[in-house]
Amino acid sequence: MSQGEAVPAEGRLEPGRYLTESDAIIALLAARAGRDPADKPVLTSYVEGALKPMMALWKENFELKGTAA
Repeated sequence: MSQGEAVPAEGRLEPGRYLTESDAIIALLAARAGRDPADKPVLTSYVEGALKPMMALWKENFELKGTAA
C-alpha cells in the first residue's frame, strides 16, 4: 500500500471480496505496509484493552438476538 492510498472502510480487498474481522483487516494492512502488528504497543493495548470487552459484548448480543428470532 502506498503512502496516501485510501483503504476502503468496509474492508474490501477487491471487487466482490471483503474482510469483516478486525484481526484479518489489521493483518492485511500490516502485511501490505511491511509492518508487524506486534511491534505496535498502542495497537496491542487498544486491541487487548478497550476493544476486547466491546467485542465480547457485541458477540454476546449477536448470539442473544439469534436465539430470540
